[in-house]
Amino acid sequence: MRKRIISWLGILCLLFMIYYVFFASKPEQVIEQYFEAVAEMDYEKLIDCFDPTTQKAMEGVNGLLSSFLPFDITDALAVLPLIQDGKEEVNIASIDVISYSGLGELEDIKEYTMLYKMIGTLFASEAEVECVIISDYGQKEQRYRITVKRYGMKWLIPGDEDLTYL
Repeated sequence: MRKRIISWLGILCLLFMIYYVFFASKPEQVIEQYFEAVAEMDYEKLIDCFDPTTQKAMEGVNGLLSSFLPFDITDALAVLPLIQDGKEEVNIASIDVISYSGLGELEDIKEYTMLYKMIGTLFASEAEVECVIISDYGQKEQRYRITVKRYGMKWLIPGDEDLTYL
C-alpha cells in the first residue's frame, strides 16, 4: 500500500513538472511579451499583456480614437517604425522572478529554487519580476521591477501597476 501511494505521488509530481515545462503560463513570459510589443510597436500584442479590465479599456480608447480619426491607432503604430528608420532593438538581458505571493506556508521553500519557481508559477496569485533591458540607442541598461498577477491560468500585468524603474 505504501509503495502504491509513493508511486502515485511520483506520477503526480511528474505530471506537474511536465505541465510546468510545456504548458504553464509563466510570469517571465508576459514581461518578455510586453517589452517585445513596445519595441515592435505592436498594439495588439501589448493589449494582450494586461488584465481583462485594462484590455477592454484600451480597446475602448482605440475604438473612440478611431471614430474621431480617419485611421485606426494600430495602423498608426505600424507606420511609426518607417518614420523612425526602423524599430528600436530591445535586448532582454534577464528576467527573474524575485518573489511569489499567495503561497501561504509554501513561501518558506525559497531556498529550493526550482521547486519554489514551479510551485509559485502554478499556484501563486502574484509575482514580483525584475528585468534588465538593454536598448540599442545608447546601449543603455535599464532595470525594472514589475508585479504581475494571475488571472485564471494566465499571468498578466494589472492595469494599475507601475513599472518601477530601478
